[in-house]
Formats: sequence, structure tokens, C-alpha cells
Amino acid sequence: MTGTGRVLHCYLHAAALFVALIVAWQLAVTVFRLREYLLPAPLSVVRAMMGDEIPWIRHLWITSIEIVGAFQWPRSFSSSWATACCPTC
Repeated sequence: MTGTGRVLHCYLHAAALFVALIVAWQLAVTVFRLREYLLPAPLSVVRAMMGDEIPWIRHLWITSIEIVGAFQWPRSFSSSWATACCPTC
């Protein structure tokens, strides 16, 4: 078996489990007629994500800025704090 085939074989079980869980989710919502506000079906989620109602690019940009800021703020704070506490270091 080649390297690629070995890797595919390793992840095949995980991928099959993922697909089985999505199918079970869809079937459970359909069979038990669950209200969409309690547990939306996977197809409803995909349709909502593909719609134009939500500005995904804008949300992605804001989230990216927040993530970068969350990593940069402590870094800049800790270096200025260290300089203030130990100016001779």
C-alpha cells in the first residue's frame, strides 16, 4: 500500500462516522418532526449558510481582527509590564 493509500485508509473510518452522524441527525429531525428552533436539520443549516442574508465576509474579517488582537494585546501588555517592573533587566 502506498503512503497516500495508507493515509486514506486511516481516515476512512472517521469520515464514514462523520457522514453517518450527519445522516442520523437529518433522519432524527425528519422522523421526530423536531422544531427548527430546537434542532435545525443539517440541510437547513447548509441552506442558511449559502443564503445572502448574512454578510459572511464582513463577519469573517471582524472575527479575524478579534483573534489577532486577542493574541497581540497580552504580548504587548506583558512586555511593557516587564519593562516597568524591571527596568534594569
